[in-house]
Amino acid sequence: MNVAHPLRILVVEDEEDARENLRDILELDGHKVVVAASATEALENDSISQLDAVVIDRNLPDGQAEDWLPSLNARWGPVDIVVVTAYADLNGTIHALREGVSDYLIKPINPEALLDSLRRIALRRRVEKERDDERAFAEKIFNTAEAIILVLDTDGKIVRFNRFFEEISGYSLTDVRGDVWFDQFVPEDERESIREVFGGTLQRLESRGVIYPIKTRYGRLRQIRWSHTLLRDQASHTNQVLAVGLDVTDLVDAQKKALQSQRLAIVGQTMAALAHESRNALQRIQAGVELLELDLDGNTDGLTDLKRIE
Repeated sequence: MNVAHPLRILVVEDEEDARENLRDILELDGHKVVVAASATEALENDSISQLDAVVIDRNLPDGQAEDWLPSLNARWGPVDIVVVTAYADLNGTIHALREGVSDYLIKPINPEALLDSLRRIALRRRVEKERDDERAFAEKIFNTAEAIILVLDTDGKIVRFNRFFEEISGYSLTDVRGDVWFDQFVPEDERESIREVFGGTLQRLESRGVIYPIKTRYGRLRQIRWSHTLLRDQASHTNQVLAVGLDVTDLVDAQKKALQSQRLAIVGQTMAALAHESRNALQRIQAGVELLELDLDGNTDGLTDLKRIE
């Protein structure tokens, strides 16, 4: 049965029959196989560019397998190495394992034991690749996201932040690594409430949408919308707090301006209404003055006083 994830394997065996037998076993299981009669021949083969594993006889014409392990790892490494030997040698086994050998098999080789060993290697390599891919993806997000990514330890000290925060704050990580976040970046009148948010996060209370400002190197305040969550180690112990922040300074400023405009509009409407009512009252007064002027026709003193009122 072919493996789901074939390996690129180098077989180093000086006995031709044993070498070809190993090639057949591995190729039937779906692996890609290259063979060599000695370690020297293998190392001098320029056509072998990449390897996942080496199956090597311990006793070779040009030396013992453990003597060649550093050269093999330097040439293709680090690679997984399976050493096979015609007899059990405890000291040789211990030495080989110390040099990073993945497995140690006794001749005559049991095909299933060899294939099981390689399947374990394939599984481990796949898991490692997935982990490395996830780590690379996370690192890419960390370095390119237009959001603040901040890591604090449980005492609130700065462990790490991304390039975007450096641009926002004006500080590099080396400037403030190990400093207490609240003392360095949070305005004094906000510190107590934000420490409470941080304490709640440590009590496994995730927080989202908390807006509070940070102080930049140049004295300006930036309004940040924060979300906080816990980071745990492999033993599930809380060891850090992850804070992700979006810079909403422009949005907050726009909201303030919109509110101010709204208030000015209300004042303008009120003034217009007052002006309208004032005009109505003045018009009524003017009409009354004109009627009174008719009544005072011929009364010089009265008309003089009326003109003053008008």
